[in-house]
Amino acid sequence: NKLINNLIHFGHFILVVLTFTFLLISYIKLNGTNYEYIQTIGANWNQGPIVGISAVKGACAMDEVNILEGEWPGTVQGCDCSNNYLNVFDAPLRRGSCSSNNNTRRNRNRGVVNSFIDRCTDIYSTPSIPYKMWGGRSLCGKRLPISYLDLAVAPKPENCPKGTHACGRIDSIHQYVCVPEGNDCPINKILFINKGDTLPKDFKYQTIQMDDGKTLAYTNQNVNGEIALEFKVSEDQPCMNPNYQNVKSSQHLLSVLYNANECPQIGSRNQMFDDRYEKLDSDSLLDFYVMNGVEARLQRLPMYQKTNEYDFTNLYVREYFGLQAECMDRIANSPEGKGGMIKTLVFFEDNVGSIVSWVLAAFITACICFAFEIFYPCCICGDEKNPLNKINVCLLVMHFLFALTLIITAGVAYGKTQSLPQNYNLLSGRCSDAITNEVISDFSDGFGSGVSFIGLSLVTVCITFVYNFAYLVLGVIQKEE
Repeated sequence: NKLINNLIHFGHFILVVLTFTFLLISYIKLNGTNYEYIQTIGANWNQGPIVGISAVKGACAMDEVNILEGEWPGTVQGCDCSNNYLNVFDAPLRRGSCSSNNNTRRNRNRGVVNSFIDRCTDIYSTPSIPYKMWGGRSLCGKRLPISYLDLAVAPKPENCPKGTHACGRIDSIHQYVCVPEGNDCPINKILFINKGDTLPKDFKYQTIQMDDGKTLAYTNQNVNGEIALEFKVSEDQPCMNPNYQNVKSSQHLLSVLYNANECPQIGSRNQMFDDRYEKLDSDSLLDFYVMNGVEARLQRLPMYQKTNEYDFTNLYVREYFGLQAECMDRIANSPEGKGGMIKTLVFFEDNVGSIVSWVLAAFITACICFAFEIFYPCCICGDEKNPLNKINVCLLVMHFLFALTLIITAGVAYGKTQSLPQNYNLLSGRCSDAITNEVISDFSDGFGSGVSFIGLSLVTVCITFVYNFAYLVLGVIQKEE
């Protein structure tokens, strides 16, 4: 009986190790797919070209939208002990709540009596602030109520269909947008003219005087130019990964941007920066923070230091992510159609992120189960008077709980992978620019591999559940004996 007990336990241990390994591989595969990048394609395509720009001191008109993208991400929770005269060992301001900092302090100084927590103040986190103003005014624009997939595009101006005319390069693979004859072109050139400089005479421009002394000029007559679509604020060339900001200035300790990591590398060429963005203008970071309400938020923080007036931030613009004509036709002829593709991509990060979260939950459960398998002999569970005195009932109950939790978490993750719309695969192949093609290809490979390992983990967990029953049956047999 002892030998059988040991064999069952050893088999259970091996199954837990396999489940742990499969879930770890699955999480690494799924989390490394750059699915955030794919969502930006949907957000990019879901916007119409800009046909008019205004710069106002208040809110945009009802038929306009704010065209400035980006946000200051806010602050984290902190503990201010700058007024605590007993605080001679630690920094006067730290990230995290005062209670957690106090516990850490007491663990390091057992037996030391202090009123640390009474003389410190919790600083609560603050939400993000969207950027709306540039040059002292809100940048507003009128967009056509269509998506990129509704546009007619051609590789060259002369390839535009009959009855249309080219209006400029529309996307990252340098295709031209074709609009019906008699219709105005979208804006295809934007300039910021410094005070004292002369406006070019190559086209007829609409001009707007900005509060910083510069002049915003734009036209729709540059049919060989680039169509302006997205405007983004960044201190330097925007990161290729949209969830990161390229921060060069020093930030407050409690700012989310404090010690911001470098832009992560994407693709085989290890691209960190998105060179599809073109720089339009620069402004003082201090002035930009003041006009957007960021500096006022920072002033309310302890140990505030004024933003360096010699730091600068920039305004960038880019066009659509490009898509080859044959790929557009493939999407249009699919059951979900163009609207279905846009919907899939817009919610892509939410859907895939949910899968990753469930896999992580299953992995954490597997970690706990793995640790329990190693250290369970040290646990005191039951005694010799237990009816099933030949088995560890506490261990059996924990096995069932862990197995059930793993089945639920891994099962939900696997179910979500099956419900994820698969029409994103229509973008596979050489449909877009080089980096986009590579990201989509890597996602398809990584996602497929991750799903396979989730399935393997479910198999091992189900076998583990059967092992638990075998363990229980063995105990009953031993009891009868």
